[in-house]
Amino acid sequence: MGKRIALKNSYKIVSTCNHTMFIIDGNLYGCGRNKYGQLGDGTRIDRKLPVQIMPEIKFKEVSVGLFNSMFIDIEGNLYSCGRNEYGELGDGTETYTRKLPIQIMPGTKFKHVSVGISSTMFIDIEGNLYGCGKNIYGQLGDGTTTRRIELPIQIMPEIKFKDVSVGAFHSMFIDIEGNLYGCGSNDYGQLGDGTTIQRNVPVQIMPGAKFKYVTAGRDSTMFIDIERNLYGCGSNEYGQLGDGTIFDRKRPVQIIPETKFKYVTAGHDNTMFIDIDGNLYGCGDNSYGQLGDGTDNDWIPIPIQIMYDRKYIYLDNNQEKLEDQCSKEDNKEKKAPKEDNLMEDQENFLKLIEETIKSIKEIKDYHYNSTLNDILKDKVLEEDVKKEKELNKQLGEFCEGLQENMEDYLNSLNNNYSFSEKVRQKSLKELYCNLTNRVNELKKLEFNELLTDIINEKLEPIFKLVNNENDRK
Repeated sequence: MGKRIALKNSYKIVSTCNHTMFIIDGNLYGCGRNKYGQLGDGTRIDRKLPVQIMPEIKFKEVSVGLFNSMFIDIEGNLYSCGRNEYGELGDGTETYTRKLPIQIMPGTKFKHVSVGISSTMFIDIEGNLYGCGKNIYGQLGDGTTTRRIELPIQIMPEIKFKDVSVGAFHSMFIDIEGNLYGCGSNDYGQLGDGTTIQRNVPVQIMPGAKFKYVTAGRDSTMFIDIERNLYGCGSNEYGQLGDGTIFDRKRPVQIIPETKFKYVTAGHDNTMFIDIDGNLYGCGDNSYGQLGDGTDNDWIPIPIQIMYDRKYIYLDNNQEKLEDQCSKEDNKEKKAPKEDNLMEDQENFLKLIEETIKSIKEIKDYHYNSTLNDILKDKVLEEDVKKEKELNKQLGEFCEGLQENMEDYLNSLNNNYSFSEKVRQKSLKELYCNLTNRVNELKKLEFNELLTDIINEKLEPIFKLVNNENDRK
């Protein structure tokens, strides 16, 4: 349920209904409810502002459950904190709560962890899958319904795994061959095996198909195969599967068959997904506006595109199961570009950015001053003066942001003299996305047509350069 999300290269955020953990440049922070010590700051004090956790250590992944948290440092060490009523922390004790993080299975290195309501599953760097905690529905997949308070138990030791996701009371995992398995509660068909039979031994889902990614929601499951087709099964009370109905599905149903996807995350009763072009969609429960579509519809069974004027990137640093918008045909690293080409590109980018900012500032000052004079001359309402000042401020912020984006791009390259073409492509695409978003925001400011012409004329060469670089072999 608490899935990991990466923003650009240095940000990761995971959240449940009551607390949030996130990583910034390797530093781990937490905020929100802390009744059981789930933030790991050594207290049980709720935090309205983020507090850094274990500041002496750098982290790469974090997953949160209802009342506990698990995180992996850059060395692969696994830690846990919070409530341990069912042994979900995996420390092998019956200690009810942990206010300070405790290392789990010292000596073993891990690459992925997923936390459910009261159970946890994790994969070590060798691909071995482990589980601990509540097991009343067989969600650990060990063939029993016995809760595991002792040290984590290995699941299907004869198989190596690459991904795991734990829902409320069911678990889904993918082996290194791409085979998908499920176990645990199956009241709504969330395992996708065509039944509603509870499974304490993992059952293979859609034998013959190969999968890249899986996410388990409360009582539903979504997964993407190697062809990037999206499927869903389980509870569909609010239309969270996105198949246009509110009927539960015991067998996986393909969602938007004509579209290919690169990321999906299943929540309590809603789902969000991103297609290969970076478009974001949402469906399901929307009673609090959680889909972000700007409506007050309580539920939406047909996926609706969210903020259609923007493109979204999901990056997973742990496995190459999700590509960013600089999609690649194979896993071969491309040759680094020549240094002279790099310097020429930098000079071109800088020149174009400077010309763009200069032109926009000129039209900004002209528009603002002439409009303000007209307002004062005609003695128009004070609110109009405030509006013009605000527009002027936003335009100034746009120019500053544009320059900052350019500097970030150059720094990312200058600080990586041994960068690969893959790193370069990613930096270019991030720059392109940032520029596009800023232009879209700017066009909403309702300035005159001359400003729009300036934007299109000056930024178009930048977009063209970026696209040319992305097409470079």
